[in-house]
Amino acid sequence: MAKRLLCLAIVILLIGIVVPLPVVAALEIQPQEVVNSEISDYTVMFSSEFTDPKLEGIPGPPLGPPSVGPSLLVKKRISLTPFLAPPVPAPESYPSYPTAPGLILPPGSHLYYAWWIYNNGSEPLYNLNLIDSEGIMNMTFEGTIMPGQGLFLFIPYRTVNTLGLHETYATGTSTMGSGESISSRDDQCYTVALTPVLAIDKSAAESTVEIGDTIHYTIKVWNAGNANLTNVVLNDSKLGIVSQSIGTLTTSQNAANPVIINANYVVTAADLGSTPVENTATADSTETDPVSDSCSVPVAAITIDKTGPDTITIGQTVDFIITVQNLGSAALTNVIVSDPALEVNWTVGTLAIGASAQQIFSYTVKPEDLPGPLHNQATVTTSEIAAGPSDSWDSPLGPVLAGKIAGTGAVGKPGTSFMLDVVSWPGVTGSQASVLYKDPSQNFNISGKASYVSINPQTKEAVFGGKATGNSKVAQFKVYAKDNGFKGDIFQIWLYDNADNVLYAVSGIVSPGQISFSKS
Repeated sequence: MAKRLLCLAIVILLIGIVVPLPVVAALEIQPQEVVNSEISDYTVMFSSEFTDPKLEGIPGPPLGPPSVGPSLLVKKRISLTPFLAPPVPAPESYPSYPTAPGLILPPGSHLYYAWWIYNNGSEPLYNLNLIDSEGIMNMTFEGTIMPGQGLFLFIPYRTVNTLGLHETYATGTSTMGSGESISSRDDQCYTVALTPVLAIDKSAAESTVEIGDTIHYTIKVWNAGNANLTNVVLNDSKLGIVSQSIGTLTTSQNAANPVIINANYVVTAADLGSTPVENTATADSTETDPVSDSCSVPVAAITIDKTGPDTITIGQTVDFIITVQNLGSAALTNVIVSDPALEVNWTVGTLAIGASAQQIFSYTVKPEDLPGPLHNQATVTTSEIAAGPSDSWDSPLGPVLAGKIAGTGAVGKPGTSFMLDVVSWPGVTGSQASVLYKDPSQNFNISGKASYVSINPQTKEAVFGGKATGNSKVAQFKVYAKDNGFKGDIFQIWLYDNADNVLYAVSGIVSPGQISFSKS
């Protein structure tokens, strides 16, 4: 019968005393913002006996073994998150802040409060009075709290703005059957403090640069806290910024309204290497420690090197070696090497930082390469570099192996005639050649000795040229002759003025006569 009466009393409490009148009065004195009206103000009676589903009531946290005799236990918790019930949470599930500075809060924070009152003794307790030192709780519970029972109370948040340390406690006082009082107290504390926070951000407009480019930096400094910052200064040694005064940063100069400093840096050869151009901006204030931010911009750089033979001869097949290397701190893409003279169009692809690529290209020296030296230039381009570097290699045309070519005949059209004599000896510096050519229809009567000459014994070809005399219009000549065997020998001649304009050109099969080749 006693248990039934107790359950009936608890049901009445849950229906009629969800929020005791003194609590309402306290909230009217200091209005609170209600987040959720269903759980904003809550008073729940709980008992460890409420484990049978046939009984009504709210299960509570474990109370532990009861003490012999009267015992009252009060626990208080503060939290940045709401206390939810039912079921009744255990106070141990929330942090306790019994010592200074406790929970650190910025002004304007929402703080939630909850209290647990336990009868963990062996005697009933009457007329419980719970008072909180912050004036947010003053409640009298006139019912009986039997051994193993308790009360759980919590209220909606209040906004805390008063700076400094808040030492807050809750005191519960109850009467025993003998009329004597028993009390319990739980202390908590929290600190409302201004939080000075200085923030900095450094960025660059360029994602990749080359030597000689300008990096355009933007440095933003702002107040990320809730306190004004004074004597704010900026340093960035790479940009030449030394203790540049920003002054005071108010709380309104936040991330949406920062102080902006623009500065530039010109990339030099000293910035080459695997490390990007990196520099750090540092801001400081009286109220904070220094804060820094760094910005890295990779440098795109590539080198090309071309090597070849020291000397070459007509008809000789020679090798040229082309090497490219990534000298910068940015990966290079779409790397292409071109060399028109060697008919090279080499797609290298991607070059990682510090990587290199090399390839050998063969070339057969042609008579058209006379008088030499053989000049060719290789150029490399990438997607990251506007104009890639070039490298060239000049190979002087040396003496041919050996040979002699001579002949007479007519070529091109009736009336033309020629005579030529070309000699190339092994080990002899320089070769000898001369030509006599006539074209009555054009009034050309050219004779001259060559200033350059080359014979290819393998292909039985000769190329030579030089200054011509005998015609005031002609300044220089070039002759090509090939011995094809018994028939079909080829002869070509070009005449130029002093501006290298072609004045006369004729070519064709030699007829009559022939060009003959013989080894020395």
